[in-house]
Amino acid sequence: MSEGNVSADAIGASAPEIKGSAGPTGPDPFTKNAMLEQHLGMVGRFVGGGPEKAGNIALIVVLFALCILLVAGAGMAYAQSDKLYAGFTALAGGSISLATGALGYVFGKGSSN
Repeated sequence: MSEGNVSADAIGASAPEIKGSAGPTGPDPFTKNAMLEQHLGMVGRFVGGGPEKAGNIALIVVLFALCILLVAGAGMAYAQSDKLYAGFTALAGGSISLATGALGYVFGKGSSN
């Protein structure tokens, strides 16, 4: 198209042509990296593989301990004997220890200096 044949009304009416790439450059973030998947393994895909790994594992442990605590609390509420109540009390104490241990691991002091 030559510039002489363009009417004055058509100027600016269409989108300008962009030469070259008009999108993001670099690797696609949604493409699976085969080397990373092989490095992480089956558990690593679920938990993570970087500095967030310790926090993710601690979160799983805390959620597991809270589930045990809920089961122990329900067991204490419906326990028919003192022996069964004592067992659920020990289970509740153990789950609280597990949860606080995991939180201490995440939020504890990293070095002795």
